[in-house]
Amino acid sequence: EIEPLVAMIPGGLRIGVTVTGQNLYRNDNNRYWSKIRSKFLSEHSQNDTVSSAFDENSVQCGIHQEVLKLRSEVEDGKRIGFLGIHSESDYVEANDVLFWSGPESMFEVGRYGPIRPEDRKTELHFSMKNFIHDFEPAEWSYDVDEKILGDCQLIDITDDATGEVHSEAKKHTPIYVNEIGHNTNLCANVRIMHKNDRSVYYYACIEKENAMKKGDCVELLVDYGKLYENVRERKGYGVANLYGNVGDDSDRGARLQRNFAARQSIESEISKLSVVRLYYLAEFLMERIFPEINESIEDIFRHHVPSQLKSRFLVARRRLHWIGERLEQQLEKCFGSLQRVYFSSKFITSFQNIIHSFKWSSLPGVFSAIQDTASDIPNICAKDCILNEISEELLYKVSNIIPKPFDTKIWSQLGNLLIESVTKKIAIHMFCSSEMSIEERQAKLGRSVLDDAKRYSKLTTRCSTVLDGTATDGNFYDYFFDLLSFKSPQHKVNQKQFFYKRPNKKPRSIYDAKKIINFGTASALAEVQAYQDAVDVGFLEPHAIPGVLKNLIECEKSIVCKYPSSSPNSKIGRLPQFYWIARGAESIKKGTAIVNVEWYLMNQLLLVVHSLASNCVEWKASSQKMVPYSLERLCEVVGVEVNAAKKALSNGFILPECPEEVTITH
Repeated sequence: EIEPLVAMIPGGLRIGVTVTGQNLYRNDNNRYWSKIRSKFLSEHSQNDTVSSAFDENSVQCGIHQEVLKLRSEVEDGKRIGFLGIHSESDYVEANDVLFWSGPESMFEVGRYGPIRPEDRKTELHFSMKNFIHDFEPAEWSYDVDEKILGDCQLIDITDDATGEVHSEAKKHTPIYVNEIGHNTNLCANVRIMHKNDRSVYYYACIEKENAMKKGDCVELLVDYGKLYENVRERKGYGVANLYGNVGDDSDRGARLQRNFAARQSIESEISKLSVVRLYYLAEFLMERIFPEINESIEDIFRHHVPSQLKSRFLVARRRLHWIGERLEQQLEKCFGSLQRVYFSSKFITSFQNIIHSFKWSSLPGVFSAIQDTASDIPNICAKDCILNEISEELLYKVSNIIPKPFDTKIWSQLGNLLIESVTKKIAIHMFCSSEMSIEERQAKLGRSVLDDAKRYSKLTTRCSTVLDGTATDGNFYDYFFDLLSFKSPQHKVNQKQFFYKRPNKKPRSIYDAKKIINFGTASALAEVQAYQDAVDVGFLEPHAIPGVLKNLIECEKSIVCKYPSSSPNSKIGRLPQFYWIARGAESIKKGTAIVNVEWYLMNQLLLVVHSLASNCVEWKASSQKMVPYSLERLCEVVGVEVNAAKKALSNGFILPECPEEVTITH
């Protein structure tokens, strides 16, 4: 058999070469040779004399004539098999014969990719494209062993401009093969094989124990492996989703954490690039991704038909803007290290113009035009697609101060509502508006943010009075309770970490703990500890029920409450949990626990507003020489002392830890 032809191109990339024509194998295009021909081939191939020495009669290839004779007896279009000397009528039905194709006899389903030259990408270029198109390309990619210019290579069968599977790939069977995921009831019957370290193929492999009878129908299934786990998590069937209580991308908090990790990775990659590699990246984005996205948006508004806009293009356009800012920062950093002298002014200008093109200067106009235009994303309008994207950027910027936004285990509904409100207000006034001067927009933003703080401060107090039973609108009890509560995954409490090894299994003290326990765990333990405290105070015989402690789970909903600390005042500045503790719904309803309003004002309101306002906006004095926002003005509307607020801000956000990660000592 003739060996495959391979061509080498710059960058170390290899390309398979296919030759078409007549009688390429000297056997009427047939790969099968007689023993005499095989011997002739082996003798002459080493000396490269096959062509000159070959003579049909001298090699006495009787099989050649026989193949031609048998093939001529089969009608065109009905020949089957490698030799083409049989037709379907030559076979008889064998209904009792089972079919399987194990590893030794599996057959090709088709080529997955690459289908086009553009389907080969460096890992860097693919990661940028994957982020821009909201991680859809990752669903359709494979890594291969071959390198491109020394970089890892990925096979990507999605369109560069849309992130969707391109039309040529849709013509190939493998993209329609689903995967088994972590479903133990499904069995993979397709194997992924790599050819030449750069091409991905699917092969059907029906194991003998799953042999098929005639007429059986089975879905082709493949196992994408560990590298696909990130995609599984975003879709909701990864290990973390199934066993770790992690949400899919419909869970905003979980999605943000994954997107934050992606942004951090992108910033890290860009910060390592030289000028040349920066240019290659910018060139890739400009030539393959930017034009269609930008032109689609501009053309739609040029012709006043925003209803035809794809919301995913709005997200992609904003992410190109965000990446462009990082490219610009890295370029300045490189030029600052004297690399500028190695490049012509023409090159530098051209490069800077490419990066400048990524800036979305028309955003305010686009935002104004779309207004309430429907989105192709369910349950969200086009305008909110932009606001959510900019809000994500802002929250990423303060992610070291405001951890895990929208995570209901550490943020109350009130806190999450405030996070969403403030980020969207900043996005609207500072990024999506150009009607007024920046001073006027900041003045309007400052008033709006302080109004939010005042309104949510009053709402917190209202929640407290309702839950404490001192308000008259008790019909809305559940609504106010949910506003202040933290939701728990209801894990089982680890006894080894939280209980002494004593006959009555008394819990370790969780009051004034040096580490903050998950609110749901603290609430469950507080109920047990309250009982134990009552026993101690009343000098009663403890009545512990081993089964209850053994199966103790976190409270589903918890609220931070007050309690009189027994710790000396010297500890006030050192303990993060002082004069407060999480309690469950029953304790609140019974009146044995009181909402700690001050705690909520500091940790769920003031910290949120000031962290966003002070880190995401560069406030400028108005014409009256008055800054629209300040910590002092915030404290005034919320009703807390400035010194207390500064102390709370210096302590940082109260971040509870999971039970599995906490060990509490008495």
